[in-house]
Amino acid sequence: MNPIRSFPSLLWFILGMLGCTPDRVSIESVVEKVFAEGGLELYASAPDSNWLSTGLCTQMEAVRQIRQWDEERIRLSPFPTDKPLMVDGNVWVSLIEGFSDYTVHSVSISGDTARAIMELTYAETEHWNDTVILIRQRGWKVDNVRYGAAFAPEPDLRSRLEEIETDWSKTVL
Repeated sequence: MNPIRSFPSLLWFILGMLGCTPDRVSIESVVEKVFAEGGLELYASAPDSNWLSTGLCTQMEAVRQIRQWDEERIRLSPFPTDKPLMVDGNVWVSLIEGFSDYTVHSVSISGDTARAIMELTYAETEHWNDTVILIRQRGWKVDNVRYGAAFAPEPDLRSRLEEIETDWSKTVL
């Protein structure tokens, strides 16, 4: 048997024994990309489809567009210093102020859906767990974040984004 050809199989076997399957490594790298430096900025640039599901990208882009429309509506209004509709704080975690540290506690995969349990800390005083939901869509992509802390403003990321869409509908009607 050619030792060079058997090396990749041996490597995956060892990684699998350690709980480091290719899917787990891929999921953790996606989570790392999204959560690095406090989470992706919601309004700074278009959502990145390399890391986010099509559905989440669409919803985030809608919220970005709503903010732009509302900024223009306010600029033309008699109250140009009003604050536009927007999601306050960090949308990626339960705590609006964000987080100072995190670890991926565990990853579970069921078919084309994965859950990454995140252990998060803010200023060494707040500790909580949130669950990142990923779906397989030409690779693993973040589709939602379920907030696990009692102080979370909404049950999950998608609900926070929907709140802005609902508020916009009320504003323009």
